[in-house]
Amino acid sequence: MAPKGKNKGGGGKKKAKGNQTAPGELSTQQKANITHNFDYYSKRVDAKQQYWKNSVGTNQTDAANAFWEELKQQHEASQPSPPAAPGTPQVSDGMQAQGFLPQSIGSIPAMTSGTAPNRLAPPGNANLMSSPRSTTAEDSQKGLASDLESLSLDREGDDSGPELKEQDESGTELEEQVKGDATGEGLVNNEDTSRAMAPAAGPILHASDGIAHLIDIMDVGPNLDQTRKAKGAKFPIRTDFQNTTTNVFTNHFEVTIDDHATFHEFQVVGIPEGRSKRMNKMFMDTVIEKSPVLHGNQDFFATDSVKTIIAWKDLREDLNAAGSGNGDGEGWHLLNVQDGNDGAVAHLYLRHVRVVDTAGLKRYVASEPPSDDWNPMGWNESTTMDALNIVVSKCFGTGIVRTVANKFFVEGGWSPLGTSPLCTIRGYYFSTRPGMGKVLLNVNACTSAFFRPILLSELMAGKTIFGRDYPSMLTGLRVYIDYERGSTKDGKASSVNNEESRIKRICALGLPCNTQTFSLKKRDDAGNDLTEQSITIKDYLESEYDIKLGNPELDAVNLGSQQRPSWFAPEKLVIMPYQVYRRAVPSRLTSDMLRIACNGPRRNRELIEGEGMSKLLLQPGAAIAGRRDLPLTISKSMLKVDCSQLPYPKIRYGDQSYNIKPADAKWNLGDKQFLSTKNHERTVSYTVLHERSVDATHIDQIRQNFEVQLTKLKVGNATHLGTHQLSTNVKGLQSGLRKAQQQKVDLVILVLRSKDQEVYSNFKYLADRVFGIPSIVMVTASNFRGGAWNVTGLDQYIGNIMMKANLKLGGINHSAESDRGNIKNHLENTLVLGSDVTHPSNGSLFGCPSVAALVGSVDNTGGCFLGSLRLQDQGSKEMIDDLKSMVVDRLWDWFSLNKRKHPKNILYYRDGVGDSQFEEVRNKELVDIRDGYDQFVKEVRKASFGRDIEDPPPLKLTAVVCTKRHHTRFYPNKPADMQTNAQNNCKAGTLVEQSVTNPYFTDFYLQSHNGIKGTAKPAHYFVLVNEMEIGVSDLQHLTYNLCLSYVRATMGVSYAAPAYYADRLCERARCYLRDFFVPQQSMREEVEAQRRQFEKSKGIRPPKDMDNMSFSQKEQERARVKQVKEEIDGILRKMKRTSAQSRLDARSQEQDYCEEKCEALRKTMYWM
Repeated sequence: MAPKGKNKGGGGKKKAKGNQTAPGELSTQQKANITHNFDYYSKRVDAKQQYWKNSVGTNQTDAANAFWEELKQQHEASQPSPPAAPGTPQVSDGMQAQGFLPQSIGSIPAMTSGTAPNRLAPPGNANLMSSPRSTTAEDSQKGLASDLESLSLDREGDDSGPELKEQDESGTELEEQVKGDATGEGLVNNEDTSRAMAPAAGPILHASDGIAHLIDIMDVGPNLDQTRKAKGAKFPIRTDFQNTTTNVFTNHFEVTIDDHATFHEFQVVGIPEGRSKRMNKMFMDTVIEKSPVLHGNQDFFATDSVKTIIAWKDLREDLNAAGSGNGDGEGWHLLNVQDGNDGAVAHLYLRHVRVVDTAGLKRYVASEPPSDDWNPMGWNESTTMDALNIVVSKCFGTGIVRTVANKFFVEGGWSPLGTSPLCTIRGYYFSTRPGMGKVLLNVNACTSAFFRPILLSELMAGKTIFGRDYPSMLTGLRVYIDYERGSTKDGKASSVNNEESRIKRICALGLPCNTQTFSLKKRDDAGNDLTEQSITIKDYLESEYDIKLGNPELDAVNLGSQQRPSWFAPEKLVIMPYQVYRRAVPSRLTSDMLRIACNGPRRNRELIEGEGMSKLLLQPGAAIAGRRDLPLTISKSMLKVDCSQLPYPKIRYGDQSYNIKPADAKWNLGDKQFLSTKNHERTVSYTVLHERSVDATHIDQIRQNFEVQLTKLKVGNATHLGTHQLSTNVKGLQSGLRKAQQQKVDLVILVLRSKDQEVYSNFKYLADRVFGIPSIVMVTASNFRGGAWNVTGLDQYIGNIMMKANLKLGGINHSAESDRGNIKNHLENTLVLGSDVTHPSNGSLFGCPSVAALVGSVDNTGGCFLGSLRLQDQGSKEMIDDLKSMVVDRLWDWFSLNKRKHPKNILYYRDGVGDSQFEEVRNKELVDIRDGYDQFVKEVRKASFGRDIEDPPPLKLTAVVCTKRHHTRFYPNKPADMQTNAQNNCKAGTLVEQSVTNPYFTDFYLQSHNGIKGTAKPAHYFVLVNEMEIGVSDLQHLTYNLCLSYVRATMGVSYAAPAYYADRLCERARCYLRDFFVPQQSMREEVEAQRRQFEKSKGIRPPKDMDNMSFSQKEQERARVKQVKEEIDGILRKMKRTSAQSRLDARSQEQDYCEEKCEALRKTMYWM
């Protein structure tokens, strides 16, 4: 039932007034309830953490009773209140029906002045349902370790955050839009207790004038020259700089370290291995609170909550004085902590690791050349920067939720994603780094998708929005048991209702509550079993507590384990706040996510300098509570750095060159002729397949327009061989493609009503890997504007499709040419390679491998690349396993299309690796490229082709890492430097190679595209090796020209096209392996069944079988079980990789497989 009131007004978007709510939006009261839930349930975590700390070294039951009695007395005074409307607020039936309040079985407590309206009832005040199992002594004696798995607000896993994926056959603009700043991290709760929610979109401070950071080239140049002469550099030393023409702001802030500062790194040793991040944090928090030395010096150190402490006071004197050790061996003894209830004790010590090398950091940023006491090539910057990051993390104020991976989120920064169970929260990333001449703090605004803190039943009611990700996305989600569970003999509340027992993780979903059964045991006062029966959750609640579920058809929730399930009804489980949604954002929410996350450059600057930096209490002269004598300050204003503006090249179509429009850095296809078309003098036969819901008139208009433009652009003379309606399931797609194969068509077009990733993936797999037919997917919804079919816009839509059609039929669309970095000249004897690796996400099938892609040029236009795909040995492995054979593939294609001659050079663009992996790429992948070249030369010599072919000279290899996953941004300083569109980003071609770049090595930032939405993200390029001896300026121009030669766009893209093509090929591989990357629930269950079978055969017993073992026996059994489970995981990974390989090969399991057609298709850019 909707809130009272109706929307008024005419057409267009309706505006909510008063209590009225626009369609697809949350009401004011609903937002207030969500605000309250963020606040209220965050405090439940605080309370549980404090309980654990208080329990160390004391009887847990006594500590719990004392603590919860104190909490009860303070309960009413401490409750937060969301904004209240004038008068006495009332709970509407509509609010309960929509799930924002519990559909209470009992009555909602009466509200009095000062009581939060519409608040979910706190523990002890609700007459709600009980746990669907009998309460026993076991409930009040649960192991400490198992309870702690639910404590903290951080999440294990990768840092990928929510993904914004979109499949679009007509253009590239949306691809560029979604490569923005919407990311997420795992969370750790801040210690702040003031959680009032600030306005989510209030005014932010105006951006500052910045601080000029000018590099004196006359000083830096000679230093680099001396460093270059010293040799032994890991990577090429910078040789020169472009002439700067203007300056821009950058989201970096100067960090000043006192000259006499000394930072000490300590480590806490003895924390049991194999514990989660949450457990590590609890151990660290406890040892700091309970150790007199650490507790008394909290103002003088910071910690990463894992094991490391960075102190700006030498704690060794206090530690020695305390008599707890001398720092030798294990170190100073701090505390003994009970680890669970089986007698295990963790002995925690503190060890001094090193004095942090801030003096070396200052020499490094000054580009100081090597000397007797200074070797910059061997200096490890990561340990010093990690230490500074820990120190900076200590300096944030209140009102935030911090991330363990250098992120924090603003408690007042949440916004709903429509009426879905998700919301966004505004946050900030921070990291220290060495700049050129200064130590810098990089701060960037970001937005992540989170689960809203609502009833789990409400999320389940809207599960269809999540598609295949439901229900696996619920596994591991933390929920709060928001009702009373049973009572003890004397009528007092059971200990299972204490806070430490209310926060649990979801293990799995079961059958519906009216079907899922469990074994109910009745026991006497002595705990002896009397009777046992099987009963459904629904029947149990009705018979034992007279509770009737409102939605008994919803799945039951297991909050126990697979071996010891504990079933609950979802209507009384509240999703805990601040949990990142780590899957691809559902397509229906993509536009909302972009609207919220994409801030233009001015707004982005204001957020960072205003809101973001206001949370950082490190400005000069600031009094910092809890951070005494900290010898570090950070400027308030962004740096202003010099930059260059690379000129636009000319774009070549046919036999003519055209200028790029400077206003938006784009050009129109118009009446231009493609650079090369393979079929312009012959017939191109095609057939159209469509689903039933597509309007027949629209199909005719699409077909007619397609034929006109195919002929006009000289791609070929179209011959239509039929239009067929089909079912879009796999059998229907197979049938349609089988008919097309029998007709020997050159191209198949599939027309859908709206985007459907499932259909798209199945169709591309069958067309690419089985039938070998070039294919295009069109979506009629793309041509609806304001609810009407847009005939005028159809020309542009089909024009974009033409670029894809020409590529799939073996043509070349365009090239870029200029005086500097000319593609034709540089690629004359050069093979250009681009590579990327795509990894399984959190929701992927266990054992799903990563997939590597390598693309290679075959001519000197930069407009045609062919590609290879390989599965990695395992998931999440970044270094490419089978690169050598892939390089051989690319060399053979280059060789066959270049008059059977060897390339003299290879230019390698590597996408997707971080700074810490540069040396690994150099030592592994560059060696594989050279080995692949040597292997290719041997194969050519062996083949000989009936004539002698001379061996080529030694290969010259230049390798460049291209990175988009960074947080550096640039903002125009003057109107003349802005791209004249709505976003006002820096102009395409903005180049920065000073100040924020490496003090020694060759790297640069290049914004090669016109930022369409939000703040444009420049690409970062780092040179690993340069045997081709390309001048840095020439390399920058060449890279820019390659960005503008991207084959399926009439604009530059955001990073080097070869790396972009590899990324696109990886995305196509994800389509082929969709059942592994986004599996059906049945596939997950199959893997778990296999796992259980292996475990049973290996003699792994359920945990309860160890109850009667001694401590030493348990330790031995746990070690054995751990080893066996690792072996089983290895077996399962191999099995799933074999299955994925069979799917990718297709020939082994598809009777329609046509090898000749598939091989011919791979000689085109079929994946674009």
